[in-house]
Amino acid sequence: MSINLTIDFDFDAFEAEVYAAARAVFAKLQNDRPDELFYTFNFCTGDVMQEVYIYVNTEEELDHFARSELQRDDRYLDVPFEDFRTYWRYQPSSLMLIYNKSEAEFAKRFAKANDLLWSLKSQIEEMEDELLNDEEVDEDDYYEALFETVYEPIEERLNSVLLRLDNEGAFEITNTRGNIHLGVMQSNWDYDMLPGPFEDINPAESCRRYEQDAAVFQRVGAAIFG
Repeated sequence: MSINLTIDFDFDAFEAEVYAAARAVFAKLQNDRPDELFYTFNFCTGDVMQEVYIYVNTEEELDHFARSELQRDDRYLDVPFEDFRTYWRYQPSSLMLIYNKSEAEFAKRFAKANDLLWSLKSQIEEMEDELLNDEEVDEDDYYEALFETVYEPIEERLNSVLLRLDNEGAFEITNTRGNIHLGVMQSNWDYDMLPGPFEDINPAESCRRYEQDAAVFQRVGAAIFG
C-alpha cells in the first residue's frame, strides 16, 4: 500500500539557516587553524534528522591521531604508516566532531536550523505512533515513504548548501579544492565501509582520491581485523 506522508516543514528556511551558519562556521574553523590543511568537510544528521552537526579534519590532526593509535595498539605496527594513516582518513572516530554540546559558536549559529529539525522529529514520532499502530499500514512502506518525504529532501538541501559554499571557494582557505572531499553522512552508517565518494558534490579528482583511499581502508582493515 502506497503511503503519502504530510509534514509541516519549511525546507527553504532550513536550507537558508544551514547555509548562513555553515558559511560562518567553516570559515572560522579554517581561520582558527591557519597553518593546517583541512581536507574534509561533512554534514552529518542523526537517525531521525534531529540535528545537523559537522565532521571536519586536517592533515595535521590526522597525522597526530594515527600516531596516537599506533602507540595504543601493537596490532597496527605491521602496517606501513602511510597505509595506516589512510585507513583512518575518513573514519568518524578520527575526525573532529563539531556539534551543539561541544562548540558554543556552532550551537549559536545552528540553533534555528536545529530547532526546525527537532520540531520535525516530534512530528515524525507522533506520525509514526499513529500510523504503525494501524494494522493496515505496512512498516516497510512507511519507512520508504519517510525516506522519500523527509530524509532524501533534507540530504538534498545539505548537498545544496555544500555546493553553494563550494562555488564561493569557502573550503579553500587552507587547501586547494582537489585535495578536499565534501560529504553528507548519516550517523548510523556502516563503519565497515566508507560512505563516499559523494560524486554529486565533489570534482572527479577528489572522488578518485577518495576511491583509492577506500581501497586502502578495506585492505588495511582486513589485515588488522581479519
